[in-house]
Amino acid sequence: MARISVARALIGPVLFASIVGVFLPPIAAAIDPFPYELDTGRELALTGTGLALLGLSRVAAASREPLTRAEIDQLDRDDIGGFDRSATENWSPAASSASDYLVAALVVSPLLLAVTEPGSKRAGT
Repeated sequence: MARISVARALIGPVLFASIVGVFLPPIAAAIDPFPYELDTGRELALTGTGLALLGLSRVAAASREPLTRAEIDQLDRDDIGGFDRSATENWSPAASSASDYLVAALVVSPLLLAVTEPGSKRAGT
């Protein structure tokens, strides 16, 4: 049995993904440029429900008392599953900050897409 290098083993899948990535989007766009049906009433109902659930979660979070330092110190690492246990000793201020920026970007990016020309054309606004 011959050994195959990692680079050689990846040539086929990468080439296939490249071909699909180049040719499939124009074909899909020619078939139907916007495949979704938007209904203002349904969209408003979904948005209202989402906002109501967001408000409810904020109220529930505000009514809970945060853990004190003493309560946190009493927690036992052995009560955490093996897969997640190693994360309890690997906190990094830089990773925490990067995570906060990523969350903010993920929240804002759909809104930015909706106000740009391609996003607003597709949404019919």
